Amino acid sequence: MGYAIPLGDKADYALAKKILTHLTAHASGKAANDPEWSSRLEDYTQRLADLKPTDREAIDAVLTHDSAVYRELTGLR
Repeated sequence: MGYAIPLGDKADYALAKKILTHLTAHASGKAANDPEWSSRLEDYTQRLADLKPTDREAIDAVLTHDSAVYRELTGLR
């Protein structure tokens, strides 16, 4: 039998994936005219592709750092 991922970890992974997906889409719309957003687009795209449900460190990084950027862009507090 394979390794079972706890429900809380699954939810955290899903949320991290949603945040990176949103940030990737946002960066995509700005990347053509702004080198900073172009760089962010590359970073978000790569991190989204590399994100695994068992990579707790990467998930935590998204949920702390990237969620703050997400909240700022969406106006959520």
